[in-house]
Amino acid sequence: MMLRLVPATLLVATLVGSTLVSERASAGAKGSGSSGGTVSSSPASASRARANGVAENPKGATAASVEKSARTIASPMAVDELPGAGPTALNLDPLLRTPRAAYPKVPTEALNLPINRVTGQVSFTGRIIVKLRDELGARAAKDAPADRVFSLSGADLSAFDQVLGQFGGSVQSWIAHKGDQALRTLELRAEANSGRGQPDLASFMLVTVAAGKELDAGRALNDLGIVEFVEFERPLETHQTITGCDPNNLTVCNIPGTNCMDAVNGLMCNPEPGCQPTTPQICEAGCKDVLCCQLVSSFLIYCDDTDQPNGWDVYCAAYANLLCDGTIYDTSGSLPPAERYDPCFSDGAGAPNPLFAAIAPIISGGCFEAHDGRGCDKVPCCFAVCSLDSVCCTIAWDASCVSLAQSAALTNICTGTPDIGPTPDFKGYLLTNPNFPGIGEVPFFAANWQTYLLGEPTLGSFAPPPPPDSTNVFLSSGFRGGGYDLNGLRALQTQFANVYQGGAAPKLNGAGIKVGIIEFSAYVNHEDFTLDAAGQPLLVPKVILEPGQTPILIAGGANQPMHGTATLGQCVAAENGFGVTGIAHEAQGYFFPTLSVEEGSRLPSAIISAAETFADGDVLNFSIGFPGAGPIIVSEPI
Repeated sequence: MMLRLVPATLLVATLVGSTLVSERASAGAKGSGSSGGTVSSSPASASRARANGVAENPKGATAASVEKSARTIASPMAVDELPGAGPTALNLDPLLRTPRAAYPKVPTEALNLPINRVTGQVSFTGRIIVKLRDELGARAAKDAPADRVFSLSGADLSAFDQVLGQFGGSVQSWIAHKGDQALRTLELRAEANSGRGQPDLASFMLVTVAAGKELDAGRALNDLGIVEFVEFERPLETHQTITGCDPNNLTVCNIPGTNCMDAVNGLMCNPEPGCQPTTPQICEAGCKDVLCCQLVSSFLIYCDDTDQPNGWDVYCAAYANLLCDGTIYDTSGSLPPAERYDPCFSDGAGAPNPLFAAIAPIISGGCFEAHDGRGCDKVPCCFAVCSLDSVCCTIAWDASCVSLAQSAALTNICTGTPDIGPTPDFKGYLLTNPNFPGIGEVPFFAANWQTYLLGEPTLGSFAPPPPPDSTNVFLSSGFRGGGYDLNGLRALQTQFANVYQGGAAPKLNGAGIKVGIIEFSAYVNHEDFTLDAAGQPLLVPKVILEPGQTPILIAGGANQPMHGTATLGQCVAAENGFGVTGIAHEAQGYFFPTLSVEEGSRLPSAIISAAETFADGDVLNFSIGFPGAGPIIVSEPI
């Protein structure tokens, strides 16, 4: 796998690497689990409080709130208030940081919007990543965009604010879901392990300016002496122009479009790709609930793109039912009854809606375990619970919802477990590389990720690979067998221990370590991660999902849960006599999604969470990249 990162992410990844290489454990170190005296509730509990009339914090960040944040963050904190920290004081004074070499700044005249080298089009999210110099202690609001920044050291950052004002911009912390104390503790761990000063993670910021002004604004920021570097954020999946989210659109968001070419399955719902968005009676992309349409299209980018044949298909409609406000179980909003959403995917009377029968079990959480998503995967049970407590379908399926599902009153409706369903098909296909025969370009890309199932593995001698075609994509990459010889690897490890380690018992199969995967999504409850050889649930599942995050399991664009599942399986799948066996199957697996229901796109937060979870000797895998920055999987020999 190739890993290509923007410089901002590279700094975080460098921090993670230095954190994991050789952590120096402090004798007697212990922590109380506090994070600076601030109690943070889960999204579900916080939202339930809102539903019960508890006031929220205002979403707009004013100058007063920014200044209040500055006073709060600047307060020093004891390290022993954080897990794994020592007894010395943790001071956030930027002038006391260990100096480090600044990241090279791109000359302003050479700073341009990133280009997808496959399509030749601009590949840019519209957001600008800005890193200010460490010694300034620069900070931006975390809860909402603001019109200014502040300095913990009292430095004059007015030039930055002036650029924001000039281009109609706003600024927000890039790592918005982690506090300064948690980030500083992580930096100190990395510094102790690497012997090098670390970047001030809290000074990474996201800037948004008026449309069409991004390049000029980025260059103006880059010219400031207080700025270390500027980077235009690339999308993690192909960016398309939003065109179909319009209240005049005739398509209702909770069902597929009315002119789907595959009406039975609700697919291929834009019969005239390339139509003009000014004529909604012809355009079949997007839907009429603008906020819902924009939310769904931020996950499945084709849903409102009139240039694509997909249109508002069954997957877009499924997302809408799962995520959008205004359900059949509550009275919020002004949607008419026929246009309201149902996270249970029912027919409105408690029976499964056949249109979503194949999708609902994949994207819904279980009925008998609390999760941050809405609804659950057993339609009659979900309908009954949400009819009694609408919060279970409007906010999150929390412990109260689980209690209702397990109650005696709903025994006949909710008894049993969700259907497991079939294991996904991992097949793929071949794409021609339009840049071939350019320098360094390969003739084909292996698409849909798991292309090796298109042909039988070659056993025995390592013959030259066959020419690549649509039936042997992965075989032509140099993979020549049916997997690693795990027994042979164990024998090799034992021999090594006998010869070089005085006969010490070797550590085999990953026992005692953590293996983490950072990807878009995965089926973390796959049977190869949850069942033993007798088909019974494992006492401890092989994969632990990052707390508070719900992966989005509808495949689209680069979001391929099958790929994340396969990567986890190669590493930690149980030795249970079926499926595959992970090369480190006795390790504890972890999954950190880069896309979640709660936070949307969240690569930096996933990296930070992994660094907080892991220690020396643990393993972290990044199976991610950026479109047009180069192939992630190619058909050339390894």
